[in-house]
Amino acid sequence: AQLRNSVFLASDEVEKVLHGEGGTTVVMGIVIHEQLYYASVGDSFLYLYRDGQLYRLNREHTVRQSLYLENIRYGITEVNSCREHPQAGALEQFLGMSGFSDVDGSVRPINLHKGDIILACSDGLGATLTESEIIEALQWPVVKDECDRLEQYIAHHEKTNQDNYTAVLVRCV
Repeated sequence: AQLRNSVFLASDEVEKVLHGEGGTTVVMGIVIHEQLYYASVGDSFLYLYRDGQLYRLNREHTVRQSLYLENIRYGITEVNSCREHPQAGALEQFLGMSGFSDVDGSVRPINLHKGDIILACSDGLGATLTESEIIEALQWPVVKDECDRLEQYIAHHEKTNQDNYTAVLVRCV
């Protein structure tokens, strides 16, 4: 509840500063007693890497995600139309928007284990790299090497409209 409330407070402040003319996404977490609590808004990513598997913990607040969930509700499992929609990547929720109302977050904490890796990142990383690239980058024994590898993979994609990428990587020991 505290993370959720802090997201709403932050959104109010962003809206005051930008006067409704912009905003940002957020993904945040806190570890207490080896348990992860998180909250997110927008299209940033939160991953848990455990035992060679990569798990996306949060959901996006995008047109693509809304269309996908709507299709599922009506029994349609075909997702290509969601990906190909002209506004697929458009944000439906972000900090600073008027009428902001939806925060994704953990209902219960996630128990962390020795060797787990938490990766919080912007869409510049999460929407650029494949799951296998992220997994491969997280195989290095030193966090700095993992981060360097992530950056190399992003550069390799040579996205012309790549605005930025931000990541925080936490290794549980």
